[in-house]
Formats: sequence, C-alpha cells, structure tokens
Amino acid sequence: MTGDIKDGIQQMIDFSAISWNHAIPAEITAYNKDKNCIKARPLIQKKKPDGTFTSHSELSNIPVIFPSFKGGGLFFPVKKGDHCLLVFCHSSIEEWKVLGDEVQPKDKRRFDINDAIAIVGLTHLTKSKGNGEDIELIYGTSKISIKQDGTININTLGEIDILGSSINLGADISGEAGTGAKIIVDKSGKIDIKNATDGLGKILNDLSVAIAGITITIGGVPHPIDQIPVFQAITLRIKELLKT
Repeated sequence: MTGDIKDGIQQMIDFSAISWNHAIPAEITAYNKDKNCIKARPLIQKKKPDGTFTSHSELSNIPVIFPSFKGGGLFFPVKKGDHCLLVFCHSSIEEWKVLGDEVQPKDKRRFDINDAIAIVGLTHLTKSKGNGEDIELIYGTSKISIKQDGTININTLGEIDILGSSINLGADISGEAGTGAKIIVDKSGKIDIKNATDGLGKILNDLSVAIAGITITIGGVPHPIDQIPVFQAITLRIKELLKT
C-alpha cells in the first residue's frame, strides 16, 4: 500500500473520529418541566479543519436524566445557567423521544450532536456544598443531613409541613420498640402524646372528670361545685382533640 493511500485512509479515519461525539460539559439555557427536556450550549469549543476554534450552536429537545422510575423519582428545579454533562447516543433517538419504547432509527447517524441526553449536576472544580461525610439534600437555605450514626438533621428557615392519613413521631429507648415517647396524629385528626404506660389525652381527661366530680359539703350534705357544666364542656373538648 502506497504512502498516499495510507495517508488518505488515516485522514478518513481521523475525520470520522472527529465527527463522533461522546460526552461534553454544557450550560443549560432553558428547561421544559412538562417534557423534562432542556436546551443547552456545549462549553468546549470545537476545532475547525483550519485549526481555529468556534463555539457550538445551542442544542434543543435534550432529555434529562433524574434518578426516577415509573412510580416516582427525585426531581430537581433545573435553572438556566446550571451545568450538565451531555452524553451522545450511538444511534438516532428521535423516534424514541416521541414513543419511549423500542423503535427502529430512521437515520443512520452515529454519536450525532443531535442525539444528546443530559445528566444534570456536573460542576467544574469548585468548592462543594456538601461536607464530604454525610448524605445531604440541600436547596436554598434548607438542608437535610443523614449522618453515619443514623442521626437525621433538618434545618430550614421556612415551615415544615407533614401530611398523612396518620402521623407517628416516636423515640424508643433501650433499643426496644414501644418503650419510648410518641407524638401521634391519627386520621380523625386526634392528637396524643404518650409513653409506654400513659398518654397526655388520658391524663387530661381523667383530670377533667375528677374536677367535675368534686363536691362541697354544706350542713353535712355534699353539693357539686357550681362549675360542673364548664368542666363537662372542657372534657368534651379534650375528647374531640386528644386520643383518650
């Protein structure tokens, strides 16, 4: 094989390799939350045949990877200016983006610039927001941390809303379930604070009933106190609010 032919083949191989796209950092220029796709601008310039460099054009309709599945997932509020990693697929994904199932590509292109998928969260070598030891979820001024010893810290300047058909907040002691204190909100809206032996609702109810049963002896005859209807009303309110 002559040198000219070898050089020509090598040039063809080099040109083909240069035209392939594998992965590149990019800046997000827009996010469509309804379609879960972005527009992005690759941040590494491309080299032209004459040796000069030029910026990439903005790419659009790029699917975004979040840790998710059919039943749910973890989603982030992607914003303009965030960075991501664009990964370019082996084959055209135009049909797959529409159908989301097994498809036959209608284009023979390989590793094309238009077949990107975005992995959000890529950053350059800058100071991390995490401490490098705990599992942390950080957004704005709020942070949830899970430490190695099992401690969970929730820090926020805003409100914390917990909604459920029933809510149980408890602390067990001695490693035995049911030995600690609990705060309970059941699906009927009733509240109780209790430990393994007693509950605040029962204590307040017993106290109200006991007060309502107090009598005053006058002339050897016991008389109920004048405020019995008030204490009866209080007892009813306790029963409506607390588990007794």
